[in-house]
Amino acid sequence: FFSLCLGVAVGVAVVLFLFGIRAPWALVALACSFAALLGVGLYFASNRKLLSVPATLAANGVHIGLLMMIIGVAASGPYQQKYTLELNRGGEGVAGDYHITLNELYEGQSEPGPDGKPNYIFIEAELMVRNKAGGLIGKLSPQRRLYANFESQSYAEVDTLFSLNNEIYATLAGLDANNRATVAVNVNPLVNWLWIGGALMSLFPFGGLARIRREEKDEGTGD
Repeated sequence: FFSLCLGVAVGVAVVLFLFGIRAPWALVALACSFAALLGVGLYFASNRKLLSVPATLAANGVHIGLLMMIIGVAASGPYQQKYTLELNRGGEGVAGDYHITLNELYEGQSEPGPDGKPNYIFIEAELMVRNKAGGLIGKLSPQRRLYANFESQSYAEVDTLFSLNNEIYATLAGLDANNRATVAVNVNPLVNWLWIGGALMSLFPFGGLARIRREEKDEGTGD
């Protein structure tokens, strides 16, 4: 297993390098993490009976979660991309591999509170996100809000496009006198691997409790 995983790590490192991943620690972390994930897969493939052992699944599930978190940090940390776009209605800007079009601007308000007045009013930008080929990926609707109790300061409501690859965050920074919108766009590669990995690390240990309960039950029966 070791020689195979080492070969995979080297191969992954070469491929990542060719695709522009040049930060040394990120390159090493990504290559080793993917190789370790392969090692976990081979471990279970070599002995399928282990799939029926809750404690083993729980322990390896935690390791998988940790590896996913390392991948998420290594990719999203040094390779996050930030762009500031100034767009008129119908205007288009480029954020890395994505084309962002300001389709429309909306004004609105929240549902009335107990006093009959809205809690906040807002301006919303409807942004259409397309790939390089022009295919529609999704829509983003960031808002700028002005709360009734904080009228001297507006607040940004971020919107996101979920993805296991590049997640896109959009913030409406403001509007000028001609309703030209300033939009901040962040492209975060593999950031959701971090959150999914953290969830797995939190949930898989519960699988190991099955063995503990079973052992306690057996001990109680023996007494």
